[in-house]
Amino acid sequence: WTLMKFGGPHQIGPGQYYFSVDAGFLANEHTELLGKLVFRWWREGRDEVFQTEVRDYRSVLVGRSANFVQRSVYSLTQMNAHRWVMWRFHLWVQREREALLEGM
Repeated sequence: WTLMKFGGPHQIGPGQYYFSVDAGFLANEHTELLGKLVFRWWREGRDEVFQTEVRDYRSVLVGRSANFVQRSVYSLTQMNAHRWVMWRFHLWVQREREALLEGM
């Protein structure tokens, strides 16, 4: 039993990678795509820009076709938890980027 299971890193394009959501209790298996955690970075002059995002993911807590009530309950109860998880993912990828890319 696991909350969320991810696949290994996959390259989308230059400086763009993702981890696929493969399974788990919180993965909505009623949708074709379970989702991806994407990270990318690039240089703008001397600065390095770094972004992370969630794509194609719908929480099982929201449901297959979320109505206003389901979205409201989600936003009041789970949204901040998901923001915290994404913040932690962002920091982890920044810290482990070199090791992640070596494993590809």
